[in-house]
Amino acid sequence: MSPSTHSRSDLGIVLRTRPLREADLLVTLLTKDHGRLVGVAAHARKSRRRFGGGLSLGTVGEIDFVERPQSDLVRLEQIAVVHPPPDVRTPLVRFALFGLVLNLVEQMSVSHQQGQDKFALVRTVVAATEALLPQSLFLYFMVHWLALTGFAPTMTECARCGIFCGAAPLVCFASHEGGVICQTCAPQVRGALPVPSTARALWHDLLEAGAPDDVRPLSPEENAFFHTALWQYLQHVLDRPLAAAPYWPVLWESSRGIA
Repeated sequence: MSPSTHSRSDLGIVLRTRPLREADLLVTLLTKDHGRLVGVAAHARKSRRRFGGGLSLGTVGEIDFVERPQSDLVRLEQIAVVHPPPDVRTPLVRFALFGLVLNLVEQMSVSHQQGQDKFALVRTVVAATEALLPQSLFLYFMVHWLALTGFAPTMTECARCGIFCGAAPLVCFASHEGGVICQTCAPQVRGALPVPSTARALWHDLLEAGAPDDVRPLSPEENAFFHTALWQYLQHVLDRPLAAAPYWPVLWESSRGIA
């Protein structure tokens, strides 16, 4: 090994894999201590000896990798599976939840930036994908993820004038303003959405919730609001296409019959 390279180990979650050349894979991971990493898994498309099932999306594994000078890419040496990915093949709404979470984490993570809280959140949500109601779990993820990444919308003060909205009626949400808008400011803002009073309370409750299984099911009114408002807000924050965008309407369909 060259003296300028450095061998590292970390715990990571596989977010995405892409073919690279004839036999390699380009793997994007969220790691506990190194943030988002993109690594080359040499010969992974032809041999499973070093990686086994460790390159499946959502896999949590112990990763051995080599950092190379003047390169953003690392060389993946080995992934030892700690937790296999959840079985989210059916129903489709769970697959949509899974895909959206991994895609958003990939888009909104910073390379080589330590983020143990982010890693713990994603690991917890991925592990709960099979068990909890998809809409409620995804909203729990979004509330905490936006807070951890510094993109949380304001849900208590008017994003335009700063007045405390509290439990005031007729509050609206405007993604391009950064959150809720008070009754006085709402007529001056195009495209503002009325916010159900319970939706603001739910957002606060989710932020305080210690675990996803503390989350209650969404009402139809809350579901409809977050379906539209969160998508508009994410488009504003990301300012780029989301590969998992087709999953968005699937996620917010009725969860009736999903245990």
